[in-house]
Amino acid sequence: MGNFLIIAFAFSLFILPQLFISSLGKLYDAPRYICLGYSIATGNGYRFIFHPHNKLCFYNNFLFPYILAPVIKLKEIDFFSLKLAMIILSIIAIILFIKWAERFYEKEKAVYLSLLFLSSALFIEFSDKVMTEIPSLVFLLLSFLLFQAWIKSRKNIHILALALSIYCLIFTRIPGIAFLLGVIIYAMAKKDKKLLGMGIIVFITVLITIGIIQGRVDPEDKFYHIKYLLYKNPFNPEAGYVSPEDMIVRIIKNFKFYIINMGRICIQFPHKSVLLSLLTLLVILNGIFKLHPSTRAFYLSSFIIYFFYFLIWPWQDTRFLLPLLPLLIVMLFRGLNPLLNKLSPEWKKVTLTGILLLSFYGGYDKLTRKLTIENIYSPGVREFIEMGEWIGKGVKDNAVILSSNPSLIYLLSFKKGVFLIYTTDSKKISGYLKNNQVNYILADCYNFEMKRYIYPWIYENRERLKIEKINGATVLFRID
Repeated sequence: MGNFLIIAFAFSLFILPQLFISSLGKLYDAPRYICLGYSIATGNGYRFIFHPHNKLCFYNNFLFPYILAPVIKLKEIDFFSLKLAMIILSIIAIILFIKWAERFYEKEKAVYLSLLFLSSALFIEFSDKVMTEIPSLVFLLLSFLLFQAWIKSRKNIHILALALSIYCLIFTRIPGIAFLLGVIIYAMAKKDKKLLGMGIIVFITVLITIGIIQGRVDPEDKFYHIKYLLYKNPFNPEAGYVSPEDMIVRIIKNFKFYIINMGRICIQFPHKSVLLSLLTLLVILNGIFKLHPSTRAFYLSSFIIYFFYFLIWPWQDTRFLLPLLPLLIVMLFRGLNPLLNKLSPEWKKVTLTGILLLSFYGGYDKLTRKLTIENIYSPGVREFIEMGEWIGKGVKDNAVILSSNPSLIYLLSFKKGVFLIYTTDSKKISGYLKNNQVNYILADCYNFEMKRYIYPWIYENRERLKIEKINGATVLFRID
């Protein structure tokens, strides 16, 4: 009971306050997933409901909108309810983390590690976001737990549940396939024929599922994520695809970024020292190699494959480390144990308390910033949101609006729209507008691609455009 109260207190301290901050984020992915969930909830299927042609969605991670759909079916598009659903999933993630950590440590230490996990700035950042991070974390931790259960029990129910959990993990966030490959490598190393068979069947099922999704979408959208990965700059396709030299530069750049930040997300030192972060990472690596040989191949291979995936990704973000956070925390203390055991009981307690206080300090600092300065929209974003709300009342129903975030505009106004096109070719832009029956352009002042691609077209075609509404530096043009 005491452990439960400690976890409940920490959760109410770091996570629950986020329910009462602004529910409408500016992240592009959240509005898109909500629109997909709304489309499913209203019987329209897995489609971009905001698009004038009601296009089939090309995202492979189809499961998350289906998680959102029942909430939307019950409460319509209610941002508070969607945030609450994410926080409930965060609670489930914490429970699964504790159960999984108990496979390595006694209950008290598992609870201690869960407090580090819960108070991590990275977990706090995404605990309420209507994004794939938390649902995928739930399926990942469930997969870890079921993998350990299979190793111990060899029961068919565990291997079947593991297969389903890994499938759900992959189609919540595609990089989750790294953990399926980890299972296959482990099964081959340990000559576990039943586990290997399961892994191969799931892998084939994944390929078939991706083939079905991509086989239904428009030709220009097929396997878009592969093209995205191979562009020199996904936001400037005209720059072409990466050369081997470009890829090497990208890998080196990403490697430096993630190596520095892996340690920082585990122990949140007040001073962002590269040296302290690297020392923390060395302890983590030591912990990985101190894993029991019966499971080391799975965790190590999964870690390496997942890490490599984001070494070749076109851009960097610490959020990509969130799926590794549970493993990093557990392995950190696996590596620290030999050092802690050399201390007297008093100094060991002081050291563990100090690490926890550092984590609480970092978590509270993140929460404070999230509740205050990060909850204040920049002028450009605020103007964009205000314009979206005005469009719902002030623009005709047959409007099709080109903007940098058509899914957000749809949530605010229920008006159709298209995303801006990444080209400097004026004729291609004109053809794109015509093919999609675009009759409005919402020119914002905060999106770089809007300024790069659409502003010049607006200037060239200014005689065709009429100003419908101005809100600060954000302008709604009508195309005559």
